[in-house]
This record gives sequence, structure tokens and C-alpha cells, in this order.
Amino acid sequence: MIRRAHGAGAPALVRIETRPLDELPALNAADTAQGLASAARRGRPFERGNRAASGRKPALATSAGMPLDAGDPDYARALAYARRYRARRIREIAVQHGGDISAGVCGMLTSAALALAASRYLAVKAARSGDPDLMARSTRLSLDARQLELTALDVADREAKARPAAPFDPLAAWRKPVDNDTDPPDEAA
Repeated sequence: MIRRAHGAGAPALVRIETRPLDELPALNAADTAQGLASAARRGRPFERGNRAASGRKPALATSAGMPLDAGDPDYARALAYARRYRARRIREIAVQHGGDISAGVCGMLTSAALALAASRYLAVKAARSGDPDLMARSTRLSLDARQLELTALDVADREAKARPAAPFDPLAAWRKPVDNDTDPPDEAA
């Protein structure tokens, strides 16, 4: 939920707050299926060759809130770190929650990875320049990344609990047909 900044966070333009788990609406598989079917009918708006986002700044620049030089090696390292971290966390959470996680959880983990990478990028810049404001920004971004990860974990947990359990047959391995024709072929013939 996005609200106007208030209280201790008043210097920010907006505040992004997550609802407590008991206030989130219950998950509904039918709504998800209808939404996916509707999206499939509409098609993909950003296919290869689409120039709609050609003038956008890099995502890390918008999350860090400062101008960046795309050729900066620290920036390139931060983006590489974000990609690796995102892929690893998605794998870990998918394993923890039954193998499948939603696009929403993946989006939260992507945002968390970018915020953490931006935090590290700003920490490097702050260490070089000695700017305490950059270090404070770096700390805030790392806290935002932590909150995004916690939210992603909670949502993944709720989704895993809402997913219908697959039927499990503990004797399935014993019921497989047995191939009794294991004798080697007769070579004398």
C-alpha cells in the first residue's frame, strides 16, 4: 500500500507499507486462473522489438535515487550481484515452498536484489567520498531489501499453504510393474 510520507519518514516522498498478514485478502486460485487466461488473450505488450521503454534509466538508478554512469565498473558489479542474488534466492525459496513460486514473489525478490545491490553500490561510493548521506541512503536501502524479502517469504508461505496438496502414495515404488525378463539373450542360437 502506498501512502504519503509521514512521521519519522516525512523526508521521503511516499511510503510503501505492507499490510499485516491477518489483513491480507485470502488467496483465490480461481481469480489467478482467470487473470492468467485474460493475460494470455491480450498477448504480451513488451515483445522483442517493442521500443516502448527505450528511453528509461537503468532500474538501479531509480532505486538508488542518484544519477549513475552506466559504464561505471562498480555499477556493473552491483547489477551482476543483483542478478546472481535474485536467481539464488528464487531457487532457495522455490525449494523451501514446494517448487513453485508466483510472479509476485519473484517480483518482490527482484526488487529486494536491486535494492541490496544499490545499497552496496552506494556504500562503495560513500566509502570513497566520505559522504555520510550516501551511507545513510545505503543503510535505508538495505533495510528496504530486508523488508521486501520478508514480505516475499510470507507471501510464498501463504501461497504454498493455499496450494492443493498432491496425492501421495507411499507404496507407489512397490507397485511398479516388474520386468521379469532379465535373463541375458541366448547367444547359442
